[in-house]
Amino acid sequence: MAIAVFLVGILVGRSALGVVLFVLLGAVFLLLLLRPMLWFHVTLVSAFLASPTLFPYGLPIGVTVYVYELTLAGSLIFGLLLLRRPKHASTSMPWVIENKQVTTSLKLYWTPMVAVVIFGVLSGLIRGYDKFEVLGDMRTTYDVAGGAAFVVLAARLGFLRKLGQTWLYVMIASALLITLSSATGFPLNGRSLSAQLYRAGGGMLGAQASANRILTPTTAAALATLAFIVAASVRGVRIPYSQSLLRVATIACILISFFSFSRNALLALGASLLTATLVCLISGKFKIVLRASMRVTLIAVGTLATFAAFAFLPLGNSFVGAQISAYSERVVDGLSPSSRADDSSTQDRLQEDRYMAAGIRQHSIVGSGFGFAYKPAMGPANEFAADQGRFYAHNFHLWVLLKTGVLGLGAWTLLNLGLTVRAMMGWDSGLGVALAGTSVAFLAVMAVSPTPLDFPGSLLYGLLVGLLLIVGNRGKSTLPMVRARSSQLARL
Repeated sequence: MAIAVFLVGILVGRSALGVVLFVLLGAVFLLLLLRPMLWFHVTLVSAFLASPTLFPYGLPIGVTVYVYELTLAGSLIFGLLLLRRPKHASTSMPWVIENKQVTTSLKLYWTPMVAVVIFGVLSGLIRGYDKFEVLGDMRTTYDVAGGAAFVVLAARLGFLRKLGQTWLYVMIASALLITLSSATGFPLNGRSLSAQLYRAGGGMLGAQASANRILTPTTAAALATLAFIVAASVRGVRIPYSQSLLRVATIACILISFFSFSRNALLALGASLLTATLVCLISGKFKIVLRASMRVTLIAVGTLATFAAFAFLPLGNSFVGAQISAYSERVVDGLSPSSRADDSSTQDRLQEDRYMAAGIRQHSIVGSGFGFAYKPAMGPANEFAADQGRFYAHNFHLWVLLKTGVLGLGAWTLLNLGLTVRAMMGWDSGLGVALAGTSVAFLAVMAVSPTPLDFPGSLLYGLLVGLLLIVGNRGKSTLPMVRARSSQLARL
């Protein structure tokens, strides 16, 4: 296979580097055929690793098809094939989709959502919107549904825990690459832009920043991981990995979130912490909350002490000093009401909300349909705001209401709240609370950053839905699904 790809590369006149990449891709594909289980691991790596620009993240073929979408399809296909092999399927772990309670969850929560998506597509086509824009609005539903199925299949095949380990290693590797990129300018897939706030009327808001924001496919994944760890810590859940690996991965996620210079991180972590605390208090677990409060207080004091120490050190224009100064200006000071009143990004989002409110008033019950351009083109013709920005919105909840109306928002609310509450009442209430904290963190951030409309944010959200679906199954027979069966996987 690798030799054939090498010859094809030469025939089509590829450069030496291109030929090498084709050989590597051919070798990886051959390995995936021999070890189908690796499709799942490669999907996580290709979707969420902060990869160098040398490796293409998307393939432009009229529309951009992301590499992880191809490996996701491979994971689902080979996962279903493996289930048909008795020697690879565990007879002691019934397939979660065949479980009566989970089937009920699928019918109760997914059926209304699927119906709303179909209605949104038909509504857009009937109103005469461009069919490519209609499909563009609903395209990420593939990633959401695929991500949920990905988790269910991995659980059924018995290596969900191994995938969690791969996830942690992806966070660690990404943190190293992002730190390198921030320090040296090493190019990564994603965006690198100034960590500067700008006034709505023009000009800089605050002192000039000498640091860059590094936004990669790992950014949202790292924040979701932190939200899970925070909620799990409050509830006292023991995450089934080595403590050294968890500590390193936690520090890695903190670094990734730090270099994003995003105020969303504080919103997500606060929502996760508050959710887990309230659930523990309501369920009468006061000792757990007390111990968690002591841990959080110690961590907060340690963090503030570290920042204070750096503040008094003669860092000058050093790399560390520039990062801390920029974080203080953009994130900490940027939360003040006066800063948000002048901040161009905040005001742009509020302007989007006003445009969406006007569109919602036109079709409040059934929505305007997918493919509806709710705001005029802005800026130069070749920029995002002048093209796809007319359909895209940062407030995902209002976007759902705009496109699918009250009916769609109701189905969306049922899906999220239903699965979240069910997870907290499932076979592992501790894990359910940790996932509930993560889910609420997602919902809070979606008011300012539309994770299900982004790539790979839509896949990330689908993974969370799949986990909520599994943990929400109250049947104890599903408990082994999160435990690796290494003896069975040795043959895969």
